[in-house]
Amino acid sequence: MDAVDRTGTATEVVGALPGLTTLVLLYEAIPEELVFRGYFQLILAPNGCGAPIGVHETDHGGR
Repeated sequence: MDAVDRTGTATEVVGALPGLTTLVLLYEAIPEELVFRGYFQLILAPNGCGAPIGVHETDHGGR
């Protein structure tokens, strides 16, 4: 009976790997690739100068 429990656990772990892989792709790899390629550039820098949100073209860090 103890061997059955271990087999069930191993099967669950192996079965969870595709789900974990899918989650990693959806929430990290694909968005990171899209940002790197510039597809989200307008969302991340809507002021048009390439600076992050909240930074304006006239803001030069107090200079």
